[in-house]
Amino acid sequence: MRQLTLFLLIICCWIYATELLENGNFVKTYDSEARALGWDGAYQRINDGNEIFARCLKQEGMHYCEAASIPFDVVPKTPFVFKGEHRGGAGVVFAFFKLSDGSNKPVQLYISGKPEWSEFQVEDLIPENAVSCSLLLRTFNSQRAADFRNISFDGTLPVFEGVKGGVEMLRNGSFEQIGGFESEAAFFRGVYERTTEQAKGGKYSVKCLAGRSYCEAGSYPFEVAPGTPFEVSGWYYGAAPTIYAFFTVPGEDSVAINISKHESEGRWSRFRLAGTVPEGAVKCQVLLRNWSSKQPIYFDEVHFSGIRPTIPEASVAGIKILLPESPAAALKTAQKELVHYLGKVVSGGIVCGNSRIAQIVLEEDESLSEEAWSIASANDTLFLRGGSPRGVLYATYHFLEDCLEIHWWNPWEESVPPAKEWRFKSLSLAGKPFFASRDIYRSRAMISEDSGRFAARSRMNRNGDIKISAEYGGSRTFG
Repeated sequence: MRQLTLFLLIICCWIYATELLENGNFVKTYDSEARALGWDGAYQRINDGNEIFARCLKQEGMHYCEAASIPFDVVPKTPFVFKGEHRGGAGVVFAFFKLSDGSNKPVQLYISGKPEWSEFQVEDLIPENAVSCSLLLRTFNSQRAADFRNISFDGTLPVFEGVKGGVEMLRNGSFEQIGGFESEAAFFRGVYERTTEQAKGGKYSVKCLAGRSYCEAGSYPFEVAPGTPFEVSGWYYGAAPTIYAFFTVPGEDSVAINISKHESEGRWSRFRLAGTVPEGAVKCQVLLRNWSSKQPIYFDEVHFSGIRPTIPEASVAGIKILLPESPAAALKTAQKELVHYLGKVVSGGIVCGNSRIAQIVLEEDESLSEEAWSIASANDTLFLRGGSPRGVLYATYHFLEDCLEIHWWNPWEESVPPAKEWRFKSLSLAGKPFFASRDIYRSRAMISEDSGRFAARSRMNRNGDIKISAEYGGSRTFG
């Protein structure tokens, strides 16, 4: 019955099948004639002028010899056919499936020794929860070599749709937004070049060429939810890349999950790295790396799909005020200030263009300098950002003062307009203080004991002899 079900599945689904293994005929070389591109292990690539194949012969001190393909992505519970040709000593071939929980599940076939080339074939269903597969061609014989050629793996081509219920968490993975210079991509750093030489989508990609041990483009860190699934996917062109998801776990070493791919051979190729965010991880950084100093790699259309962390929120006047997970004290203050004053001046909502603001997001932006700030509306969301917690607080006070016409004349007196509906064509403001140190020096007796609230509202970063508390952004010290 199982064979009949498998047969019907293959008949019904095989219209979608395609070759998932690259260089199964061992024609393409890696760094020497004896190495095949996309294959690893203690084998030898043989080219005798008439045919090309992989030869496995167990060496002294080893348990076996094998050629192993670089892992490729698969679709769980779909049919596959793994086939090829073999001659020489007896061997065993594996389709080695990596499961989503990190365990492995092999499907294997033992092959008897034969003097002439003969075909082998394995047909089955890809295991449930399988994410990738590696093919292993193995012999345990130290007296007689086992040769393999024309290896193929026919299966269903995966479609990268991201994590179910997940959202895009990587900024500017298309590299279209400019950083500080034309050659820099916003929200990325490293020894790379933003270029128009190659592009999968849009106009730009990033180019990595190792000047020393490696070259990489690294994203700015973003917050993640521990124990949730994630997927990094994208396109590359050129040399063999390594793609990393680097997770920050407070008090411990960073946890790196990575995947290596082979050269793209003159065309754009997909990559996909999937897994689970490690327990205790709070942030992630995506690294796109090239180890070659001779051949560049171009990366484009890079995505990180994951589950956004639970965000502490408060609501006022029909607007949610959202904080990142584990917010700094100054961001909590910014939320409190917004709740306090929006409740006084907003009646009927805040409208930007054709969209009514439903949420205000308070977050740090590492592309900004420490005290720089920005205010930007996007559809139903208003973003208040800063290069540090103090910068986010400054964005909040600029929004309250410059947009909602609230003013603080001294530590005790303020001007607050009557409640109404506020309408703006759009909101896009940014800036930073002109002076690095800002202070009106007064004695302790002259300064109100407000923990630095009026100093922060006035965008001062020093408060005479009294320190500004962390909840108002802290103090700048000197001397």
